[in-house]
Amino acid sequence: MNIVLDNRLNEHPLISVVTPAFNGKKFVASYLSALELWKRANVEVIVIDGSSEDGTVDKLMSAPGIDLIVSEKDDGIFDAMNKGVSICRGLYIGILNLDDRYLPNTIDLIESKILTNPNSIIYGGLKIGEQDSNVVHLSHTNIQQGMIGHPAMFVARTLYLELGGYDSYYKVAADYDLTFRYFNAGVKFVELPDVLTEYTPGGFSSSNEKLSIIETTRIQKVHTRKGFAWFVIKVLLRISKHQIIQLMSR
Repeated sequence: MNIVLDNRLNEHPLISVVTPAFNGKKFVASYLSALELWKRANVEVIVIDGSSEDGTVDKLMSAPGIDLIVSEKDDGIFDAMNKGVSICRGLYIGILNLDDRYLPNTIDLIESKILTNPNSIIYGGLKIGEQDSNVVHLSHTNIQQGMIGHPAMFVARTLYLELGGYDSYYKVAADYDLTFRYFNAGVKFVELPDVLTEYTPGGFSSSNEKLSIIETTRIQKVHTRKGFAWFVIKVLLRISKHQIIQLMSR
C-alpha cells in the first residue's frame, strides 16, 4: 500500500471516515472547507486515491485535517472503499466521496448513538445539492424498494470484519448489495431523523443509469430470491420508464 501521508496521532479513534478519490481536484476546496466544520479529535480521515494525475493528492497533502493518504491504482471506487476500510481503526466507519460533505453536526449525532448501539448501522438523510428543501431519506425498512443513503451511513467496523466488504462484481451498486446483505443477516439499523450529508448528484452511478438499473434489480433478485423471469421483466420496465422520463424532460 503506497502511503504518501501519515499524520495519525490518535491510536484509538472513535470514527473513521474513508474518502475514495480520483482526479477530483475541483472538489478538494469544498471538501476541505466542510471538513473544518465536522472534523473532531476522535475522528480519523483516510483518503484512498486511485493514482490521480490532476494534482488532487498535492492539494490534499497540504491541508490540515487529513490523517492518512494512500495513492495507487485500484480497481474502481468499491475497491478503494474496501482498501480504506481494511486500514481503519475507528469503531464506526463512514464513507464520504470527495464531492460530498458531512454537515457540521453529523459527527456529534453519530457519536451520541455509538456507545448504545454497538455492531449496528447508524444512518440519516441526504440533502441533494445545497437546497435544504431537497432531502431524500429512505428507510432500511423499505430496502427491497431501494438503497438508503450510503453517504449518510456509518457502519460498525466489526460488521465489515464479520460479513465482508463491498463486492467488486458490482460496478455502481455494491453499496446496495452490502446493505441488503447486512439487513438479511439481521444487523441492527439505527435510523436518525436528521440530515447528515450533502450529496452531489451526477456521480458515476448517475452517469451509468442503465447499468445501475440492471445491478440494482439483480441485487433485489438475489436477496429476495426472485426468479430470472422477474428480473428480466423488472429491468425492461425500469429502463422503459427511465427512457420515458428522459424524453418528457427534454
